[in-house]
Amino acid sequence: PRDLVPSGIPVVNVQDSGVLADGVDRSAALLTLFGTLTDGQRLFFPHGTYTLTSWTVQTLSKIIWIDGDGMGNTILKGSGSNSFLKPTTTFRISNITFDTWDIVLDFSAITTIVDKVFIEKNQFINQVRGIYGVNTTPGVGFAASRFLATASRIALRPRFLLTLLLWRTCGLMIITLIPL
Repeated sequence: PRDLVPSGIPVVNVQDSGVLADGVDRSAALLTLFGTLTDGQRLFFPHGTYTLTSWTVQTLSKIIWIDGDGMGNTILKGSGSNSFLKPTTTFRISNITFDTWDIVLDFSAITTIVDKVFIEKNQFINQVRGIYGVNTTPGVGFAASRFLATASRIALRPRFLLTLLLWRTCGLMIITLIPL
């Protein structure tokens, strides 16, 4: 996955823009920061719990890397009824714990073939749906073998069903997780 964001890329530390891990809702500051990002940047969340209870879902159409300081070290805490991102292009997200969101990654807004998606070393806890995507339009979804989810943990609520249904260039891909 190193080919998504080359070495020497510009790193944007969220704390430099007022997104602090101090228990105060920092949704407005992070939303402003999202608007300034350009393709090829790495948005970095240092160690801490970031409160984002008034966050509004963002459609991510820029090729960026959202990175934290490790599962359990960087925590993005939602309100339980909000969603984090609707990616529509290549992106990478790693080293973050997402706590108390409805949907963290919603792939239902994809309208073309997305070349690369990397979900690495993340933890999803207290989610309603966590990772979600329903799109059965032929020719829409992910390029074959370019959707990579590695070393991530999903803590499912009781009676929780996660279904990821996406059309790929090589056919239909359905991923379903059901706790026993």
